[in-house]
Amino acid sequence: SKSNEPLAPVVSSKIELIKAPVLERPSSEGAEATTGAKKSEADATERRSVRFEEDAGPDLKEEVQEVNTAPEELPTDTDGESDGGDLFEHGAPPMGDRFKSEVPFVEAWGILSSWLTDNAKDVLRGAPGLRTSDERRPAHKGRRDLLCELLLARCPGDLSFMASRFYDLVSCLGVHQSLPSVTEHKIYDLLGALLLRGLLDAETGRGACEADEFQKRSIAHQVKVAAEALKISESEVQILSDMIR
Repeated sequence: SKSNEPLAPVVSSKIELIKAPVLERPSSEGAEATTGAKKSEADATERRSVRFEEDAGPDLKEEVQEVNTAPEELPTDTDGESDGGDLFEHGAPPMGDRFKSEVPFVEAWGILSSWLTDNAKDVLRGAPGLRTSDERRPAHKGRRDLLCELLLARCPGDLSFMASRFYDLVSCLGVHQSLPSVTEHKIYDLLGALLLRGLLDAETGRGACEADEFQKRSIAHQVKVAAEALKISESEVQILSDMIR
């Protein structure tokens, strides 16, 4: 009968509701006050910035602009040489940084060591000039052309018969380092005279040409005057001369 069936438990359907907290919205007056304060602070900052730019000098403005501007990457070629006129002391590593010294002899020795390549030494021994192709290295070509112009111009008229062989020698000098500045005419005077005298001694020594006493004294005097201008002693000049033989 129905009276013997188990009764299902009765679950209360009463659900308690949790009251959510009520957030109070700021009044319109408070919001306007906060916004006004922020705007005033921004206006004051902008006025200070304008005043700073007006008071700052041109040098300070440039410094600020350099700090705020990211440096641009400069293109370089595959062999580490720049594509343009890296002829003087702003090359990497510049000869001026490597060999520049307060002692002129040290500077002359360093530059001459860099110039005297194996090909140049072969010319001193009588080999024909074998100029290296610089078509793929425009910086090298520019330095070599400039070096030839600077040194050949220092060949005196009484030794004009040496101009061809002097060109052979100069065109084989090493130009893998940047050249000294053209304003350093004293160092070019000395090195040009030393190279020319060394080549003259080598050519006359092997009978390729003849030079009279006047011509020998002329180039010797040129070396002496250039050395005295740089305050290089006779013993130091001898060391430099021995490098060319």
